[in-house]
Parts: sequence; C-alpha cells; structure tokens
Amino acid sequence: MKPLTPDISGIPTVLQATDCLEIPSGQIKTDLKTIDINNLSLSGDLSDVVVSSAVDGQVLLYDGNTAKWINGVVTTSVGSSTFLELNDTVGSFTNPGDLVKINDAGNGLDFVTPNYLKDDSSVPLVADFDFSSFKGVNLANPVNDTDAVNLCTVNNCINSAVTNLSAVDSNLQNQIDNSNNSISALNICTSNLQGQVTDIVNNGVTCAQDANTLDGKDSTEFMWVNGIYSMEANMDLGSNRIVNLADPVDDQDAVTLKYFTDHIGGSGGGTGGGTGGGTGGGGIPLGDKGVFGGGFGSTGGNNIIDYIDISATQMDAVDFGDLTVARTSLAATSNGTNNKGVFGGGVYYSNNATNYADTIDYIDISATQMDAVDFGNLTVARFGLAATSNGTNNKGVFGGGSSGGNGYTDTIDYIDISSLSISASDFGDLTSVRYNLAATSNGENNKGVFGGGSGSGGSILNNIDYIDISATQMNASDFGDLTFDTDTLEATSNA
Repeated sequence: MKPLTPDISGIPTVLQATDCLEIPSGQIKTDLKTIDINNLSLSGDLSDVVVSSAVDGQVLLYDGNTAKWINGVVTTSVGSSTFLELNDTVGSFTNPGDLVKINDAGNGLDFVTPNYLKDDSSVPLVADFDFSSFKGVNLANPVNDTDAVNLCTVNNCINSAVTNLSAVDSNLQNQIDNSNNSISALNICTSNLQGQVTDIVNNGVTCAQDANTLDGKDSTEFMWVNGIYSMEANMDLGSNRIVNLADPVDDQDAVTLKYFTDHIGGSGGGTGGGTGGGTGGGGIPLGDKGVFGGGFGSTGGNNIIDYIDISATQMDAVDFGDLTVARTSLAATSNGTNNKGVFGGGVYYSNNATNYADTIDYIDISATQMDAVDFGNLTVARFGLAATSNGTNNKGVFGGGSSGGNGYTDTIDYIDISSLSISASDFGDLTSVRYNLAATSNGENNKGVFGGGSGSGGSILNNIDYIDISATQMNASDFGDLTFDTDTLEATSNA
C-alpha cells in the first residue's frame, strides 16, 4: 500500500498555546504521538540523560559504557598550562626584563631585550636621539659641560655679554691694567655654554601596544613619542647628541647649535671657546682673520696683538689688544673657525733679569678688540717653542723650546683649547731636544709636524717629526728631512 502524504500547507508555522490543530477534510493522520514537553532531552525526549546529585560546576559528560549523558567534572587537562607550552612562543626564557612582541612573520611571539627610555634615566641612550623637529621643553639649567642648554641660559649670557662688552668699550683705556678681571667675567659666563649644546637621536625605541608589558611596569614610567609624559629625573645622553631640535620658544627650551651660533658665536664678542659662527669680527669673514702677538721690539719684548683680514687684497695690521705679559720667542695656535687663539711660553725681561714664561694666554679671534686673558700654564717654562692644533677638534700642542743656556727640551704638551681655562698636560717627546723649531698640521685630519731647530751643542737640525694630535699620548716619530739644516724658521699649511 502506498503511504499517505498529508497536506500540511494550511498549518501555520507558528502556534500559540490556545491554537487547535484541525485535520483537513479528506486527510488521514495515521501516526499521532503524545510528547511530554516538560521532560524533553538531548536525544529528543531526554531518555539518554541521567542526572544524579547535581552540584554547581558540573557539566554533562557522555559515558560510552552506558550510552548515556551523565553529570560530572572534567578532570582531563585541556590546552597549555604554562606560557612556554604555547606552540607559537619561543621555547625558553632568556634575560630577566625581556619584552614579549609579535615576531616579524606575524604568526608567533618572541622575547626581546627592552629598547626603550625610562623616565628615571636608568637606561642611557646608546645612539643619538631624534626629536623630529619637536622641542625639548622644561629643560633644567645646565650644570656640566655636556648638558643641553636652555633658551633662558643663552639669553642671560647674551645679555651679560652685551652688558660687559659695553662696559669694556666705554672704559677700555681705564681698564687696560685690570683687563683680566673685567673680560674674565664675560668669558666665564659665555664659555660655560661650550660643549653644552648636545643632541639626542632616536635609538629605534619601540612602543608596545600595551605599555604594561614593558618590564611589567606602569605606562607612566616610560617616555612616549607623543610627549604625554614628562621626565622625572635628568636624562643621561651617554655622550650622544640631540638632533633635529626645533628652535626654542620658552626660557627652558633646549637650543640648537645654529641658534646658539647665530646669537652668540657670530656676535663679534664672547670667548671663542664655543663652536664659532658668524664672522671673524670687524666684518671679516669667518676663517679669514689673522692675528700676531708679542715679539721683540726696539724697547725689548712687547705685548702687542695686531690683526689683519687675510682675504683683503692689501691692508695694514690693526691693533687688537695686549698679551697678559710682554714677551718674545713665544708660540701661538688656534681651534680654527671656533675662534679661540692661544699664545704660550716665551721670554721676558724684568728688573734686569731674564725670565722664561710658562704662561698661556687666550683671545676670542672673532672679537673686534680685546686684551688676552690668562688660560693656564705649560708643563715647562720655555721659549723658542712651536705650536699647532687639529683645528675645530680643539686640541693644541706645544713642542720643544729652551729654558736658557743649554736647557733644550724635547717636551710636547697639549691643551683642550675649548676649555674655559686649563693647564697643559704631557703628551710625549720629540725625537730629539731642540728649540727655535717650527710646527704646522693638516687641521681636522689630526697630523702635526715639527721641523728644523737648534739641538744639543748648538747643532742645526733638518729633521721633521710627526704626531697624531688626536692621540691621548704618544712620542713623535721620524717623518723625513728638510732640504737644508735650519733653525728659527716658521711653518704653515693649507688646512
């Protein structure tokens, strides 16, 4: 017999509790079944579910032995119980304090050594810090030579420089005898700025999406590139620079080197101990000013300092100022376009006595006029010595000389020309004792040479020595020979 297929097209898809089901006329329902809706189960009628003494936390578990669902607790371990058991994580911890980051492939986790700044400065920079032309604000006043300089300090020194220079100009004739005190006050102020304009460059600091993963510390302990947190201690730049710094606006803003040189280095005054800039003074282009100091005149040793514009077609020297001590047979050098010149050693006469000087004077070559200021002392008082430097690298060296009679020396001593004041330190020795020699260098390329001179027993020499000026200490080595034996010569270069 063919089974009947009832027509249910007239039955609503949604029934209410009060609805009745009517079998249409002509249709036969052959299999009606009563279902207890209060006792439904997983398999349709809950006949395969057995619940006994149920408690909180239990779940339904399938029992294959009885083919029933029973209540119970899951006891089998599921998944990983430790961080290192994850299959997308490295298999071992490395250094305490390492961070967790997504690997380069984007499909797992890696441990990495933290590479970020902390606001307590406990992690110093290992490279330059890039400010991306943003400002460094709320900068404390500088204390050490390598501290960054804020705008307030620069402006104060500019004002102090202008005030002191005005006083020097108006009272110059009355202050010649005490020029050391008046000009030293100006130079102490401006020279404190030298070496203090440093820049920080970005060391590739990576900001994690969640700062709480950085050493397990609160996010406020780390510097963010958007500047929302400020420093709580001094930042140790590890002798690195601050670069791409915006020009200062507020008094405590850090200043750029350009701002510093525009407002101080090129003012025609200051100390010459900074980084230079502007002109060589008196409208002379930077790098074109030459100065002469000391020597032997018709009345004995003199203290006169003259200057010229080397770039001029012709000109007579112009009075610049005076050395601290009138003397002859001294030596001079400078740190190039950083504008600081130094004079060292010499011989002077007082009370019918001959005196050998260990004096080192300095001037700011970019100034229009100024008297020399005491800088420090050589390691050996002597005359007939020679001097040179490595230019803007700021190291000056003095070599050879005599302390009278046959007291010739092979001493080489050095100074940091950019310092406010400092006495010379021992550098090494020439290949032989001599005086009335000459010296020059190739500037920032750091090679210095000494040639000729008078040696032991009055012998006239032709040998040339060389040194690496950038070295901490070294003895001179033989470079070659002059074409003839000579002393009381001079030397220069195109550095």
